[in-house]
Amino acid sequence: MNEFNHPLKEDFLKIVENYPLMFAFKPKRIWQEINPNSYSIQQQTYSLIKELVKYEYLIIYYEDNEKLYSETEKLAKFRQYHCEKKARETLEKRLEELQLEIIIKNSKIKDIEIIKKNINTIDFCFNNYISLIKKNINKLNNEKEIIIDIIKNLQHCTY
Repeated sequence: MNEFNHPLKEDFLKIVENYPLMFAFKPKRIWQEINPNSYSIQQQTYSLIKELVKYEYLIIYYEDNEKLYSETEKLAKFRQYHCEKKARETLEKRLEELQLEIIIKNSKIKDIEIIKKNINTIDFCFNNYISLIKKNINKLNNEKEIIIDIIKNLQHCTY
């Protein structure tokens, strides 16, 4: 959808992300998703739909003398690409956050080990604390593995 720029384009992309198929709808469906009480949004919705038709993301057809819109294959392909890209970016960001958490927790364990050498009278407390941190690291690693698996199979997870 790089062909055009429109004030409601980002709002429309959110709608595309959340609806697997846009079939036989009226413009009202779009503006109700964005802001049902805004007259300017209603007017902008008509111009957005006009752009989407122009660039062949939507088609117009008539049913019982009523003008309706439906998505084209071009919009369906765009949705697939867009949703995969957004999911990949989101999951990769989460992987980076998890990796940082793991690094911080491993650093904490090293610091505790140093303290433990100097204060050996409360080894039991330190050992329990290290054990808890290691369990937390295992949970983070499990989450990482799940995310990595989802990224590998992302094309099967999006519509």
